[in-house]
Amino acid sequence: MVDTIDTDWPNRVAKYRVGQKIKVKIIRMADFGAFAEIETNLEGLIHKSKMAWGGVDDPNKAVKVDDVIEVSIEKIDIDKQQIGLSMLKAEGDPFFKYKVGQRLMVQLRNHTRWTNC
Repeated sequence: MVDTIDTDWPNRVAKYRVGQKIKVKIIRMADFGAFAEIETNLEGLIHKSKMAWGGVDDPNKAVKVDDVIEVSIEKIDIDKQQIGLSMLKAEGDPFFKYKVGQRLMVQLRNHTRWTNC
């Protein structure tokens, strides 16, 4: 939540676009995610649901204060002066590296016998 309205905020954020990949510095941690500095006096939130494809319970296990990481801009809300960031889109969906019909070498680790219920 913004305590005061920054009238220059729309001008500073105008050069950024949803989907754009940028480097940010983690500046603050919270139970629900991490705040990242995009540039001086401009920050965004990486929600913990946007930190790893498998999800994270504790954001501190994904990033630390002062880490510099690549993220993608997921949302820009001019009215609320908020920027949503994602580590997921920056690294790419791990399932898109496979193509339909592609053969893979795999190791079977476990199996379950299914019966009709």
